[in-house]
Amino acid sequence: MSDSQDGLVLSCDFQGRILRVFHDSTGIFGPGLVGRELSELVDQSMLSKLESFVSETRRKGSTFSWELTMLWGDRYEVMNFFGLVKHGSLCIIISKSPQNIFSLYDEMLEIINEQGAQLRALQQTSSIAQRVTDPKALDEFMKLNNELVNEQRELSLSNARLAQQEARFRKIIQENPDLILVLNKRGQLLFLNDAAQSFLGIAPQELIGTGLSPIFLIKGGEEIDLRDKDGVFHTMDPREVEAIWDDKPARLIYLRDITERKQIEILREDIDRISRHDLKTPLNGIISFPQLLLMDDNLTEEQRQIIEMIQDSGYRMLDLINLSLHLFQMEIGSYEPTLAPVDILPVLRSVLVELRSPLEQKDTSVDVFLSNSPVKEHDSFVVMGEEILCHSILSNLVKNAIEASSPGKTISIYFDQNSWRTVRVLNSGEIPPEFLDRFFEKYATHGKKGGTGLGTYSAKLMIKTMGGDLELDVSAPGQVAVIARWPVAPDVK
Repeated sequence: MSDSQDGLVLSCDFQGRILRVFHDSTGIFGPGLVGRELSELVDQSMLSKLESFVSETRRKGSTFSWELTMLWGDRYEVMNFFGLVKHGSLCIIISKSPQNIFSLYDEMLEIINEQGAQLRALQQTSSIAQRVTDPKALDEFMKLNNELVNEQRELSLSNARLAQQEARFRKIIQENPDLILVLNKRGQLLFLNDAAQSFLGIAPQELIGTGLSPIFLIKGGEEIDLRDKDGVFHTMDPREVEAIWDDKPARLIYLRDITERKQIEILREDIDRISRHDLKTPLNGIISFPQLLLMDDNLTEEQRQIIEMIQDSGYRMLDLINLSLHLFQMEIGSYEPTLAPVDILPVLRSVLVELRSPLEQKDTSVDVFLSNSPVKEHDSFVVMGEEILCHSILSNLVKNAIEASSPGKTISIYFDQNSWRTVRVLNSGEIPPEFLDRFFEKYATHGKKGGTGLGTYSAKLMIKTMGGDLELDVSAPGQVAVIARWPVAPDVK
């Protein structure tokens, strides 16, 4: 199995105790797996499914492409499980992709070919030895002959195991619920499993050895819509792997039906849109009532400021509801920003007012610098962007810094004017090394109770949409800095 394969091959008894680790290219588990229970590796909610997997593998002799959630490093991931009964134990292949089983099959072919080459070399050596009459040479010949017999016996056993493995391999493909097709290098169909026959409504003899329609000439990596025998379209996730079929190079293609999953995603998006629409109705009151209160002449200045803050918060919430739709468009690459010069110093002041409560709860202060000097009231810092996106980016970064800082510490924000407009948000603390590469990933969070892992992800998505970038700097011990870079407005030097 090549080093690029990321997976495990384990041997277990039928009670689920790990007996041997044949292959581990993950760099995660180490030699300590032997003696552990297989149930320790999977999510506890999956124990019943794991028992069914072991039971069915023992009953059928093999199972293919069971999806179970297991602890993979520091997070749970859905993995493909393959089971095979071999020499009285359960052989399990665990991989992010079902393709690894075919690599294992190809590897066995390579082993048999190597043994065949060794056998031919011994046969040639023994043929030469037969013509020698010297006693020592004859003794050497007998040793070689014994080796030859042993190699022949081993080769015979290997061929028998290979035939058994191949039979199981084809059974696994045949019983797989995904559509599986095997093509030769010319694009002619060599095999299609029962699921593909049922979906397409064709018998193998109708297409075997013939040229194929374009649906079979797909490349993996892009979803496709495929019509079944009843004319109904299904969304398919295609995969492709190079394989050996009947001793010849071939392409093995599988198509997984993800129609239901896509429908659920569409339903979730519809619900999100409806929710955004329904949230706007009560917001109308939150925004309009402060306007009526401000018309009263009996208000003190402090009361007016509070009412104006309520009104501003209402407008900000309305902007965020609209922004949630824009974020989805940014993720799929369809959002086109309307860039204009934005002075983000006033934007930051508004953010700090909104975050006053968490700042006070943490006893945290914020120092703001422009070109390493404390910022003044009439300073400006103009970038190219959209004000609502700039506000959301700064809000996410400052809020993230507050949550990560120790109580009583100071957050420093540096504005620098150079070829980019750079904002550096610096707070005390440290990030675990294993989390650094995932800092900007979606749903990645560490050490925050109730954290969603969306703040830094959405901030980076928004700033890249505006032509900028976001990066992490942990070069200074005990400090974490997030650096945002905006494009410079054309008329700003």
